[in-house]
Amino acid sequence: MHSAHTPQVIDLAAARERAARRARNRSAGGPVGIRVARLVAGIAAGRSADQPGPRPPRPCLPGPRRAAAGRPLPPLRLTRRGRAVVVVVVALAIAAAMVLVLPRASMAWSGEPPRGHLVLAGETLWEIAVAFDPDVDTRTVVDRLRRINHLASVELTPGQFLLLG
Repeated sequence: MHSAHTPQVIDLAAARERAARRARNRSAGGPVGIRVARLVAGIAAGRSADQPGPRPPRPCLPGPRRAAAGRPLPPLRLTRRGRAVVVVVVALAIAAAMVLVLPRASMAWSGEPPRGHLVLAGETLWEIAVAFDPDVDTRTVVDRLRRINHLASVELTPGQFLLLG
């Protein structure tokens, strides 16, 4: 058993193939012996020792990953360290988004609704300014109310909603 929790799976066909390959390598003198045998076969075919034969073309298109013997490799797995890296990257992305979003959201909402006044028939901006802030110069309050509400003049229409600041 490889581990106490996961049984080890043995591919018998692959194990037999590896054993046969090792036996061929030993009888040919090892991997160096195979290279020498290929070189000798190339010289016998009319190629010089400096010019090895043409290599088979490498595939350009992505395909399934292959091992040296042509067998497909097992699928990639995310290791414990890889999972930790993914979690840290996601947490940093969420934190960056929070840092960018939360200050703007808190500036947009101060906690209390905006104060305003619904204009009744016959009311003037001057009367509303006096009622809103009687301790300050009325001209200053009228000017501030015009800027806040984007009014071109002091004329009001009944039913109009004015922001008071």
